[in-house]
Amino acid sequence: MKKLLWLLTLLLLVGCTTDSEDNKIISGTKLKSYFPDEDSSKPIDGSEEGKEESFKLPFEEIDKNTYPFAVGVDALVKIKDNQENKVVDVEGTDFVAAGTNIPNKLTIGKGRAASQGVCLTIHADNEKDLVYPVTFTQIPTKELMVIGGSGTNSYKRPIRVNTEITLQAPDINDENSEYSKLEGHKYYLFYNGQGTISLVTENFAGNVEAEDADVMMEYVKE
Repeated sequence: MKKLLWLLTLLLLVGCTTDSEDNKIISGTKLKSYFPDEDSSKPIDGSEEGKEESFKLPFEEIDKNTYPFAVGVDALVKIKDNQENKVVDVEGTDFVAAGTNIPNKLTIGKGRAASQGVCLTIHADNEKDLVYPVTFTQIPTKELMVIGGSGTNSYKRPIRVNTEITLQAPDINDENSEYSKLEGHKYYLFYNGQGTISLVTENFAGNVEAEDADVMMEYVKE
C-alpha cells in the first residue's frame, strides 16, 4: 500500500512540473508575438509613443564671393529652445504684401510636423493654411523683375538673387484651393534696400499685361 501511494505521488509531481513548463512556453510565445522588441512597453508598430520629433535645419555654408546675394536658412528660421534634441519652439519669418486676390501673408518656418523640415505656409483669407516643404538651392546670380506689395508699376524694378526655394508636395491636397497646385514652383529670396529680407513669388493676382507675364511679386519681411 505504501509503495502504491508513493508511485501516485510521484506521478502527480511529474504532471505538475510538465504543466508548469508548458505554461512558461505559451506565455513566452504570447509576449514575443505582441512585443517584438525587448522593451515590452513600446507600441506594436515600433514607434516611440510620446517622443517628440526633432526639427533640424539643413546645414548650409555659403560662399559670399560666389553667391553675393544669397540668404541663408538660418536668417529665416531659428530654433529658440532645444532640450535633449526635442524642439520646444521654432521661430520662422513672416512675409507680407498688400493687394487683392493674393494671400496676404506667407511664412517660412516649421510646418505642422517637425519631420516636414523647413516649410512655406500660405495664409489666405477664408482658406485652410497650405504647408509646402521646401528645398533651398544657391544658384548663379539671376536677375528678376519684381513689383512691390502694392502691385503697381511704380514699384517695378530689377533685382538680383542667388537663393532659390522649390516647393514640394503640400501636406493637404485641397482641390478647392487655387494655392494647392504649386508643387515644383520656384521662389526667391534676397536682401532688399531697407535692410530686411524679401520673398519673391509668382504674381498670384494674375492681373498683368502680356509684356509683364514674367514679372514676379515681392513679399517683404513683416
